[in-house]
Amino acid sequence: MRRLRPSLLLRGSEARLTAALVLAAQTLFLWMFLSADPIERLARGNPAVLLFASDWRHGMAGNSWLYMPGFFAVAAAVWLCGRHSPVPAIVTHLSASAAAATFVAAAGSILGARLAADQLLISTGIALGAALPGPSAIGTARGLYTLATWTSFVLACRHALAHRTWRPFIVPAVMSIGLALIRPWMVDDFTTLWAQRVATGDLIACTSAAAIPALATLLGAGVQRSQSRANPNCAAGTRRAATTSSR
Repeated sequence: MRRLRPSLLLRGSEARLTAALVLAAQTLFLWMFLSADPIERLARGNPAVLLFASDWRHGMAGNSWLYMPGFFAVAAAVWLCGRHSPVPAIVTHLSASAAAATFVAAAGSILGARLAADQLLISTGIALGAALPGPSAIGTARGLYTLATWTSFVLACRHALAHRTWRPFIVPAVMSIGLALIRPWMVDDFTTLWAQRVATGDLIACTSAAAIPALATLLGAGVQRSQSRANPNCAAGTRRAATTSSR
């Protein structure tokens, strides 16, 4: 019993830390979406303003040291969240956390929208005025749907890697179709801009591109370590087989 108590305490503190990381990551993700929504609504069909709102939402308009910071943060937090719980419990936890993150992000989007408007003025010379509306219900729904789609993809990657199956990708694939219908022009726009900036040697663009395989490798290695700890006999057998073959 004495040996179990420290382990349980550590597991409880680890769960609280993971929950806090998930909430912070979801808040960052939604904050960038909700902050850009007023800019998009005030664009009145102006393609330069619409493009700026899309770039700002993805951290590509001079407001971030890393492209798509919310996506990176959610990927890492959700991956950690999915280590010890079944999928239904994870989905329930993530949904409750996203609801709380929406309120926090909406409150912070007042300042975020002003920061985006100031950056728009610096970048394009277009002024939107002093009064900016709050995030709309449609903009909030789009942000939440994008968050859900990305989250489902991250969970599918973890489950597919752990169980050696491609079936988990069915859900994010279907949800991605809906995302393409909501914003058919956005994905091509920011990926094209990202590729163009990488081609010119832009430091942030190159660093952000390199961070994708780096994060994927780090998280994938974590799954492999978890499987080795859960099946020590299997891991030991694999090492013995490798040693025998080398001889």
